[in-house]
Amino acid sequence: MHKVFYYTYIVASRTHALYIGMTNDIERRVTEHKEGKLPGFSAQYRCNRLVWFERYTSPGTAIAREKQLKGWRRSKKLILIEQENPTWIDWSEDWGKNYLKKPQVLRLRLHLRESFAQEAPGFSRGKEPQRKSGFCPGYDFAFVLNPAPGGT
Repeated sequence: MHKVFYYTYIVASRTHALYIGMTNDIERRVTEHKEGKLPGFSAQYRCNRLVWFERYTSPGTAIAREKQLKGWRRSKKLILIEQENPTWIDWSEDWGKNYLKKPQVLRLRLHLRESFAQEAPGFSRGKEPQRKSGFCPGYDFAFVLNPAPGGT
């Protein structure tokens, strides 16, 4: 059975204008932000860089979190983002790109329940990050995308 998840997310512009939203398909929604298909604030201020998100199993919980974040002062939202994404990288920047030629490791700290690693095959809990190993401090999970059989 396919389990449905819900996401509360923050997309930002290059000038750090913030848009907070909720969706059940984060990839589709971020693509809509990037393509300017969602009229309003996010299109006007070009909020199209995914800088933070959380995953939930209940839509009510995701909506409640969205409302909570929208009620926060900007300074508190910035702290939330910078705790998880201090350089404001666009976590969706590489989505949809072809990684079949070489093994790639994408690092992304996820605010998901401890059961996430068990629910999602292919994800593994990384060891404590160390600079010499190539891990970035503060990142807990590594996505490992393996090449296709016979790929180089």
